[in-house]
Amino acid sequence: MNLDQESRLRQKMEQVATTRQNEDLVVDDREKPFYNDFMSKMTDWLQNSTEKTLKITTQNGYQRKIVYHFVRKEGNGYVLAEGFGDAAMQLKKVTAEEKANLEKQSVQNTDKELSELSGFRKVIDAIRKAKKPIIGHNMFLDLAHTMNQFVHFLPQEYTDFQEQVKDAFPMIFDTKYMCAAVPELAAAVPKTSLNQVFDRVQTDPFTAPTITMDEEFQYAANCDRFHEAGYDAYTTGFAFIRLMHHIQKQLPLNLDSVDFKNRINMMYSDFEYADIHNDQPIPDRSHIFYIPDVPSTNTEKEMDQLLRVQEYGGVFYRWRNATECFVMLKEKEKKQEFAKIKKSLPIKVLSFDEHLELIKRETQSAAKRVRID
Repeated sequence: MNLDQESRLRQKMEQVATTRQNEDLVVDDREKPFYNDFMSKMTDWLQNSTEKTLKITTQNGYQRKIVYHFVRKEGNGYVLAEGFGDAAMQLKKVTAEEKANLEKQSVQNTDKELSELSGFRKVIDAIRKAKKPIIGHNMFLDLAHTMNQFVHFLPQEYTDFQEQVKDAFPMIFDTKYMCAAVPELAAAVPKTSLNQVFDRVQTDPFTAPTITMDEEFQYAANCDRFHEAGYDAYTTGFAFIRLMHHIQKQLPLNLDSVDFKNRINMMYSDFEYADIHNDQPIPDRSHIFYIPDVPSTNTEKEMDQLLRVQEYGGVFYRWRNATECFVMLKEKEKKQEFAKIKKSLPIKVLSFDEHLELIKRETQSAAKRVRID
């Protein structure tokens, strides 16, 4: 359960309590005599008696419902109703101090119930409270899932996601990005999949420091359990410690100021990395084109023929779905040639800027329809 879900559930529980307090109960005709007798006794007890308790005999669940309802409605929090054996209930007068304590206990009970429902989020909450660095390997999706499941639902806008992450996890390190981008590591760690990095940091020059785990939780040497959550976490943490030790030997640094902090490796993107906390320049996309309506029977080989790719060096395809795709020129410098050719092609091809403009118009149109409706 994430924080948004907890907030909604808390509001719902409060609404239920308020509804119960304010709802009306129409007493069944058969129970009117019981209701009249009960109300008379409670009114007399409240107004004229110094006794702290009043016993009410009940014969069924509906009569007990009547008692609970009208005690809540008429008692204003200063009368407490509770079971008293199988065939009776006891009303108890409550002082202002006792009333405050009961309200406090009710809040504590709600907090306890929500805490039990939060599950693994307790671990995430503890990490956030300790303000410890978050370490991952090629971790963009892991971070997104963690945020969605345990912090906040993912927003529509990436900038809002950045703000959420910045608040939740002030310091993040991606060991895959580190190996590719940090000069002190790139030459020594040419292969950056997690198992390859883990193997590499167990050989020179990465053999220090010595890392041991508690015997109850340690993994056997070379157990090769990659893609198991616990083992991936262990190997990622192991690699991070040795990678950082290697960097520190050559260039003493402060974790707060390193330029690879909060940068996450990106796969299948024209961004080399995602700066998860800060703005970053949009890469040049003038060599990227968008095809909004691909015939469903077309293969990429047939698409090559339709797009006459042999005339400008070929393309990469990035499919959005079965009928939409992006086309990236392998030779970026041929973008002007393709821009001229695309006008005479048998299928519609938009530049990336034209694609963005199309999205903008569609969004505005949808917003206008919503206002009209």
